[in-house]
Amino acid sequence: MPRASRRRLLVLAAVALAGCAAPRRRAGTGRPSPDAFELRGRLGVRQGDDGFSGGLLWRHARGADYVELLNPLGTVHARLSRDALGATIETSNGELRSEPDAASLSRAILGWELPLEALRHWAFGQPAPGAPAQVERDSAGRLARLVQDGWEVRYPAWDEALGMPRRIELSRAGIKVRLAVTSIEEPRP
Repeated sequence: MPRASRRRLLVLAAVALAGCAAPRRRAGTGRPSPDAFELRGRLGVRQGDDGFSGGLLWRHARGADYVELLNPLGTVHARLSRDALGATIETSNGELRSEPDAASLSRAILGWELPLEALRHWAFGQPAPGAPAQVERDSAGRLARLVQDGWEVRYPAWDEALGMPRRIELSRAGIKVRLAVTSIEEPRP
């Protein structure tokens, strides 16, 4: 096998293994929470003919979000930011657009909905506050399935050491979202 092919194979294997790794938490003074965190992972989305597969960097603090969606090669596919004034997205082809909320903006530009407000709680294995939820727990008392705001959320894998989900699967009316968390940390200053 040529050297370049072996190198590509090793890089692909490393990327694949990184997606299977358990989430880690950076040592610090506290624990990340739905109110403040930096999450990295792999995201897969399918809605009709639209979809996305790649990396995710998500910073949340003080009611604001910054999300980078990375294509499989690691370059930026889109950047989304949200705060009390609304949401803005910039795509890799230079399109820039603003809307009142991130869910409708992602639906309009990406073709699929990214429910950031509720997902920040679901990523920690908790129902989002302020909306009724149907909850099923596993034998260890962890959230196994959640139905809230029209979304069904499943938790097929948990990190035992952190007591947090490692994989999350969301579905709603023709859309499927899979999130594999590789790290969740306190937000960086």
